[in-house]
Amino acid sequence: MSVSFRWIRATHVCRYWRSAAIDCASLWTHLRYEDPPKLVEAMLKRSRGAPVDVLWRHHMISPSDHSSLAASLPQMNRIRSLKILSRDGGNPGTLLQLPGLPHWVEQASTLEELEIHIMRTGAGLRLPETFLQGGLPALSSLKVLGCVVGLNLLSCPTNLTVLNLRGRFAVPITARVFLATFGQMRLLRTLFLYKCLDFSPDIAANAPLFAFPSLRYLEVEDQTKNINRFLQLTRSDTATTVILNFLEPQAHIVDSSEQSLGNILTWWGYSTPATKLHVRHFNQGSSLQLEIDFDLDTGELGAGGDYALQGKNHLSIVFPAPFSLRKFLDILQERFDFRTLTSISDHEPPIDDWYSDTWSFFAGFPDLQKITLSRPVSGEIRDLFEALQGSDPLGTHQPMPFPSLSILNISCKFLDKTPASGGMTFRQFVTAFTVVAKHRKLSDCPISELHIKDLGIVEAAKVALLRERNPGLTVVWDGESLAE
Repeated sequence: MSVSFRWIRATHVCRYWRSAAIDCASLWTHLRYEDPPKLVEAMLKRSRGAPVDVLWRHHMISPSDHSSLAASLPQMNRIRSLKILSRDGGNPGTLLQLPGLPHWVEQASTLEELEIHIMRTGAGLRLPETFLQGGLPALSSLKVLGCVVGLNLLSCPTNLTVLNLRGRFAVPITARVFLATFGQMRLLRTLFLYKCLDFSPDIAANAPLFAFPSLRYLEVEDQTKNINRFLQLTRSDTATTVILNFLEPQAHIVDSSEQSLGNILTWWGYSTPATKLHVRHFNQGSSLQLEIDFDLDTGELGAGGDYALQGKNHLSIVFPAPFSLRKFLDILQERFDFRTLTSISDHEPPIDDWYSDTWSFFAGFPDLQKITLSRPVSGEIRDLFEALQGSDPLGTHQPMPFPSLSILNISCKFLDKTPASGGMTFRQFVTAFTVVAKHRKLSDCPISELHIKDLGIVEAAKVALLRERNPGLTVVWDGESLAE
């Protein structure tokens, strides 16, 4: 909650302005309890019956003020949102000792948004078993970060549309309790789960499933076994963004990647490999993201229903390195039609040889028009240029790789003026690109545009040399616009 009180100066301009400001209740509804107690008291009075938003930054409030400030909480029967923060330097344990706070939160009938965020190293704040047991009929957004909680925390708010949990549950989760808990969240649209899943080992593969009826956005970060169990227990045919971050601190995911990927695709409403999803954009790198177009034959996207009319969904799967990207692509193409791909972008590769065996995978796709290298290393650029030229000389019957490619967009962040062994200067880049461009210009698929992102590496003289060596090529260099 970022609130400025500069407008209070208007109350000192004249009597009319002061009267108008004091009578406007909505101006006094954003309460920060680290402010002077007299200001908080005045704002409570002047906000009258309007819904209020409260920010309690525990580490910024003097312990001597806790009792006097907390005494105002009974007046909060009209609170709309409550955000409680505690950083290192504060004692989050004293939060639960504030007079009336736990009881008030349990009984808050008007609360729509609640966030408890403990930003502290070491053990998190353990919330009492009775926390949030009052029903909270209006609560639609719940964020509990850095806390130890029981599943009973989630057993009462049935109208949640946003749930964000980062911490851990007090005891391992059984399938029955998990399904009963999430089964009542029929309105949930956004779900974040960070390192909080801890399933008991007795969850069977044929456990009953719960389908999120309204979910649009899912993001889960946890160990592979916990994500797999979450995917086995739940389904969604309405989600449009799925981000899974597999954490495996001591073991690689390669051995279980096919199982993980199968669970992801099955979970996301696509039950059989026969459902071919058309990919328009693929973002490859340490975060692998597919932008999926709706099925061109049926006009529908899996079981997504009318929500598929937006025309695209996102699937992002974050794997720990090292992982074979080519192996991953071979698995993906069982479900996704990459031949409809029109663009590729990258995200900084986690290891130097990340792309070494992948460009050949995309080389024959007929509709691929644009490649963007947002943070390329020199080896990646060399691998791409080699793939663009192909291994067969012109005049043979072998088709030119990337037959529709016309636009390259390359950042020069990792190009050095004085590179170490294996690096590449921008002048070397100009020479290598010119060889590729001339080779392809003799075919039916020339490169027509080159977009260069500068980041302080590229010099105007080198760009002029690039244009001189490649007449007819459109070179767009962001350094020119910056210089202007």
